[in-house]
Amino acid sequence: TFYISKNDSPEVLAELAKRYGIKLRFDRNRTRCPVCNSPLKLVNDKPREEWICPNCGKRYWRGSHWRNIMKTIKDAGERLASSEA
Repeated sequence: TFYISKNDSPEVLAELAKRYGIKLRFDRNRTRCPVCNSPLKLVNDKPREEWICPNCGKRYWRGSHWRNIMKTIKDAGERLASSEA
């Protein structure tokens, strides 16, 4: 059982990664739709990389939400590294 006692996403992710051996990285080949959980298909449209859900038709790209997620993962990785030092 893992009890989440804080509302600090990077800290929670770092603790989960440490406890369960989870790698904090983004794998663009294993993305899933947040609406229906289907695997996303990478569409190499230029000038931006997009993913489309073959099930529900939603489209995703690297926008501000993406940057926020990447920052959270980066911050969690830094906290994990400092806790293991």
